[in-house]
This record gives sequence, structure tokens and C-alpha cells, in this order.
Amino acid sequence: YWTVPSAILERSLEQAAARWGVDMTAESARLVVPPGLRVEKCGFALPDCPGVIATAHRVTARPALWPLIGGRFALTARGEGYGGRIDGRAVFKNRFDLSGPVACEAEIDGVELGRAAWLEQLSGTRIEGTLSGVVSMAGEPRELLAGSGSAELVIEDGGLRFTEPWRGLSSIEFERVVVKADMKSLIVTVRSITFAGSGLEGSLSGTVRLRSRLAASVINLKGGVSVPALGGDVSLNVGGTIADPVVRIGRSS
Repeated sequence: YWTVPSAILERSLEQAAARWGVDMTAESARLVVPPGLRVEKCGFALPDCPGVIATAHRVTARPALWPLIGGRFALTARGEGYGGRIDGRAVFKNRFDLSGPVACEAEIDGVELGRAAWLEQLSGTRIEGTLSGVVSMAGEPRELLAGSGSAELVIEDGGLRFTEPWRGLSSIEFERVVVKADMKSLIVTVRSITFAGSGLEGSLSGTVRLRSRLAASVINLKGGVSVPALGGDVSLNVGGTIADPVVRIGRSS
């Protein structure tokens, strides 16, 4: 158990991730007790986004024994990075089959978005705050975004930092953002995005149509917010794509 070379583990892990459509690299990998695999300093390239790489300081994955008694493979994993952690679980639907449908759930705790350079690369805006919440997805391993899922996320004590001034503002602060959304067949239905804080409050809802190149996903969100720096209550429409959003504001009646 202890004599398996790290290089073999790293190559095997990268090849297994590739079969799931994930481009992954790892600096080192080793077996641990209780039985599992620990990977240090790993990177995940986002699909069709050259140079955009999400990283994790450490990822530890272990088999889940209880589903295995019924003949279903399952894994639990903890990823640590950006000052927080993500605890995940994946259960395969078909007995003794790693290629069929899988149900995944991830609990996010204390991830500092301001430390995630890939997020700024993807959106063109520096997003700050501490992220927590739960995300669930189900579908084919290589096509999870085409499956179904839901998310309830909270960002606290954050803000938006613009690379170029937007309507005279270099940033907008908020105390809390709550996101509730469902996903099915490449469409994210945003039930609500609720903002609270002295610099920004209000809500948005709408859809995001996912594309194979995530940055090209199409946004259609509408609502109303109050931004004192813009003179108070305004209507807000967000269109365009994730990489190139188009924001239209108007005076609320």
C-alpha cells in the first residue's frame, strides 16, 4: 500500500480525470489512512478557457463504504484552498459501474473569492467575499452541466472591484448576497439573487444558458436594486455573456 510511487498515482489520477472530461494536474499524490488518496497542489483547467485554472491546496478522496454494500460505488472528498474547504460526495447510480449516471453534492465553507484569480479572469471583475453553501448535481459524469441540480449560496462581507470605472464607480460593497438557483438541461434558473448592505441591496432573477465554453454562457437577469452611489433605486438588467456582461440600469418608477 505504501510503496506505490507518487508519479504513478499522479499519472493515474490525471488519466482518470481526463476520462471525466477534466484537465487536471497534480504536484504530488500519496495513499493515506484511512484508505484514500491525497493530492497536493492540484490545478483544474476550465473547459475551453485557455489559461484559466482553478487550484486547490489539497484534495483528499476516500471510498464511501455504506453504498458499496449495496453494490454502488461512491466517493467522498475534501478540497482545501482559497482559505476554505469544499466537502463533496459522489454516488454512482448503476451497480458496480463507474461510467453511468452519478449524483454529486458539495458543501462549501469559507472560500475567499478574492483569492481566486481564475474567477476574475473569467468574469473580468474582481469578486470579493466569503462563499458558503450547498450545490447538488446529477447526470452523466462527462456531461454534468446537461443534467439537473440546484444551488443555495451565500457570499458575505464582499464587493465588486471593476478593472475599469463603471458609471464613475471603481467598486460596490455589499454585506451579504444570497443566491438560489436550479439547473436542468444546460439552463440555470436563477430563482433569486438577493443583495443586502449599505452599498447595495435589492434582488435579481432570470436565467443563465450554459455553453460548452463556460465564458460564453448567456445571461438574462432582471430586477431592481438600491445603490446610493448611483442615486438610489434603479431597475437593473444584466445580459450578454459571463465573459462580456452587458448591464443596463434605469430609474425605478
